[in-house]
Amino acid sequence: MALSEAPLKDAALMAIDEINQAGGVFGKPIAPIVVDGASTPSIFAQKATDLITQDHVAALFGCWTSASRKAVLPIVEAHNNLLWYPLQYEGLEQSPNIFYTGSCLNQQVEPAVSWLLQHQGQRLYLLGSDYSFPRTANQLIRAQLSLSGGTVVGEAYVSMEAENFGAIIDQIQAVQPDTVFSTLNGSSNLHFYRQYQAAGLTPEQIPIMAVSVAEGEVQRIGSAATGHYASWSYFQSLDLPVNHRFVQDFQARYGTDRVTSDPIEAAYFQVYLWKQAVEAAGSFECDRVRQSAYGQTFGAPGGSITVNPNHHVAKRCRIGKILPSGQFDIVFDTRTPLAPLPWLGVETASFANAPVVVQLMSEVSQWIQKAQDLEITLQQLQQETIERQRTEAALKERDAQLARSQAEMDLTRRLQTLLLPKDDELRQMAGLDIDGLMTPADRVGGDYYDVLRYGDLIYIGIGDVTGHSLESGMIMLMVQTAVRTLVARGETDVVTLLKVINQTIYANVRRMDSHHNMTLVLLTYSRRHLG
Repeated sequence: MALSEAPLKDAALMAIDEINQAGGVFGKPIAPIVVDGASTPSIFAQKATDLITQDHVAALFGCWTSASRKAVLPIVEAHNNLLWYPLQYEGLEQSPNIFYTGSCLNQQVEPAVSWLLQHQGQRLYLLGSDYSFPRTANQLIRAQLSLSGGTVVGEAYVSMEAENFGAIIDQIQAVQPDTVFSTLNGSSNLHFYRQYQAAGLTPEQIPIMAVSVAEGEVQRIGSAATGHYASWSYFQSLDLPVNHRFVQDFQARYGTDRVTSDPIEAAYFQVYLWKQAVEAAGSFECDRVRQSAYGQTFGAPGGSITVNPNHHVAKRCRIGKILPSGQFDIVFDTRTPLAPLPWLGVETASFANAPVVVQLMSEVSQWIQKAQDLEITLQQLQQETIERQRTEAALKERDAQLARSQAEMDLTRRLQTLLLPKDDELRQMAGLDIDGLMTPADRVGGDYYDVLRYGDLIYIGIGDVTGHSLESGMIMLMVQTAVRTLVARGETDVVTLLKVINQTIYANVRRMDSHHNMTLVLLTYSRRHLG
């Protein structure tokens, strides 16, 4: 998630720096402490605990995925601290210790689906990262389509680290939806858009509507994003004086190549909302800041923002079409802020059982998270089973190889035992003293030793074949046979004898496709010189 999260840190630090330059809070500068959640919910939870218990922070600003927010939620509730969360999310949650400054589903997803049904068509393919926000959002989309006559023609979820979208793109090409509605998050967007373009799919043919792809992601994706759409409350291209100053200040601080986005804007203005709430409360104490936050208004780059008592903010919805420049051409604007409805409007209903329905709805995202955790556990168990089966197969293969190697060694040792000179042969070598001779070793290879007589000559052969294997033994056997055959035919010239042996054995070794070789010494003694 670094692709998306790192710029939010920059925006928060910029707001802190501006506040400090203006005198800080109660005349004291804000001291930011930055920690890295490493895109892992458990690490987010641990870092939040450390910030509160060890660093004694006044408030937390951060998280992107709902999984990371849900990991921090029980921490801030247990320690009665505040988390300011700048992302659009699935709703169905309202913690007294979290302020949600991004959009709810009714402020981002619902308007985007309505616009698609009116301008693109009725058939949608849903693609998302595998966690609570995409799954909950897609449940809402299904319900909205069923009321509007639309259809979901396909649905797929991938891990946050997904890089290969070939099978999903094949499915999209097969069902030919009017639009792909994407709730992919993080770096997987980079791979999806580029592979989508490489497959020949164009925004004119099947456009993508994204709710987690903003200017920063578009900048990294490049031309593959051009012509597709995104739904947000804020775009950098907004023609507002306050936004022009915001963009100029951000680029002056971080570089002219940097871009702003909806999450960046929220990460920026929520620091100011916290400052105003602290000053209105006259205290950093959590309960007092919470109460003072309700009704706080700030002139954000995208327009005026007001904190509602339900811990959310009213926001406009805008839809932008991605230009070749990487910026968005705004093609739709609600013009007025939409009230945040994290419970999909049930909280505004007047029927007696509304609180019960809200309570049941609050458990939906928990059920989704538990189902996802169970699925991940099952996948891990399946992977562990596969790895264990691979290990067992490898061990069986190793045992089989050892057995084959031992059988080869036993055979080679047997061959060598059969072919070594016998004691009675050596006793016939009158006048020749045997100082030492070779016997088969435990790890026998192709070592060659022989003593034979022809007429007045005694031939002593000593050879060393590389390696310890059946191949080595075969080479030893071929050499022994060739030497004895040539001697039996009366070949007495050692140079000629060695040439013939070398040519014969070399040809056979090449035929065997073997890498072994032999060093061979032949000694000849004349019997008439032995006395």
